[in-house]
Amino acid sequence: MAPAKPAAIITFPDATIAVEEGAPAPETILAGKPVNRTWNHYESADGKFFSGIWEADIGSWIINYVEDEYCVIL
Repeated sequence: MAPAKPAAIITFPDATIAVEEGAPAPETILAGKPVNRTWNHYESADGKFFSGIWEADIGSWIINYVEDEYCVIL
């Protein structure tokens, strides 16, 4: 059986994407003053899949995901 081919390849354009900036809730922060920034290049029609770039300042905080996440650390 041949491997499945992706439905589409999502490329990140060179166009400037607006940055979304946020931070964990203060009561969840364990160390540092973390701020995170997201450049969302793609969102599926059903709002369940996103693809983009995420970065965060140094720190640690408590988080509880109820969804799956796949990421590549560069």
